[in-house]
Parts: sequence; structure tokens; C-alpha cells
Amino acid sequence: MIDLNRNWMFLEVARTGSFTAASKSTGIPKSTLSEKIQSLEDELGTTLMVRTTRSLTLTEAGEEYVQSIAASIDQLINARDELRQKRSKPSGKIRVSLLPSLANTHLTESLSEFLQHFPDISLELDFSERVVNLLEEGFDVCVRAGQPEDSLLLSKRIRRDRAILVSSARYLKRKGEPQSQNQCTEQSFGKQPSSDCASCCRRARYWLAALAALQRAHCRKANDPHSP
Repeated sequence: MIDLNRNWMFLEVARTGSFTAASKSTGIPKSTLSEKIQSLEDELGTTLMVRTTRSLTLTEAGEEYVQSIAASIDQLINARDELRQKRSKPSGKIRVSLLPSLANTHLTESLSEFLQHFPDISLELDFSERVVNLLEEGFDVCVRAGQPEDSLLLSKRIRRDRAILVSSARYLKRKGEPQSQNQCTEQSFGKQPSSDCASCCRRARYWLAALAALQRAHCRKANDPHSP
């Protein structure tokens, strides 16, 4: 296995011309630099530099090795520095799938503020009610109602919605005010034809939640004789 650290240390010593200068530029003790370069020479089976108490000279093999590894080592260092810079300043594209009902809410205002704080980030928004596979479809964030089906996904509640049952005065005059959940289900609320199955399911869930809330309210009223 190639030890990139040893090659980088050798390159630093070769470029600075001494172990002392290389130690100052890298922050690595001279003894460690000497040990690593000796280990590199043992691996290559040749002497890369001649050391004396006063000077350091590259051998012919050392000169050739510097020419061979310099570009690659520099590319790795540049790639590392670029990645660190990107991580210190958020950038890139974030794909978000939202419910259509959230298009004109405070959430979109929050997204606008987010982009102002992080101008190097771009958002790709998808307004849909369908079940989204985040991994297969490449979405980073998905906002949906209810509990996530995949327990391996990280989830966080961002708000609570409350369903209520309302009616027009004309309807109550015509049908009468329901006093129980059964009366609500027996009455006709009218039909709204739609080819959007997801929309129909959503309306059905709202009705069921509203009916359940009405039943609980009547139960509390029955148990509390002083309730208005």
C-alpha cells in the first residue's frame, strides 16, 4: 500500500532543501520526517537524498522521483483544500418535494429566507402528493403529512394541522344540525367528481378526522352537564 504521507514529506524536504525548513513549514518534527523518508527509501530500495550535518542533496533517483510524484501530490492537496472550502461554505443543489397545499404558506417564505442566507445553494422544488422514494429519485428533503413509512429515514415535525367540520347555514336549515357522528355519515355531503385519486383520499381523511372530533365533542358535552 502506498503511504501518501511519506511521499508528501519527502517532497516537502526536497522543495525546502532541509529538514529544518520542512519541519517549520509542515509542523512535523525533524526526527519524524527523517524516519518517514528513511522508511520510503527502504520501500523503494534506493537512496533518495544524501544527508550531512550541513547539507542535503538529492540523488539522481531522488530528482527523478520528485518529478514523478510532484504533480500528483499537488493535485491531491488542491482537491483536499477545495473540498474543505466547499464544506465551510454550503453550496450545491437541494431537491425538495412539497405538498401542493404548502405552495402559498409560510414555508415557502422560509425557503426564500434560506436562499438569501445561502446564495450558493439552489433549490429544485417538486409539488406533489405522491409517495416519493428519496434515494431512488434523488430527493434530499420531502415534506408530507402523517408518519413516514420508512423508519430508516430521519423525520421531524414542522407543524400540526387541525381538521374541523363546518357547514353553511343553508345546509343546516335544509338538513338539520347533526347531533352525532352517525347522523353525519348518514347525511349527503354532495360529490365533487375528480380524477385525482390522491385529492379524494385527502378529502376523505379530513372528513373522518372532522367526524371523529365532532363525536368527541358530543361525548364531552354528554359527560359534563354544565357544558354550554
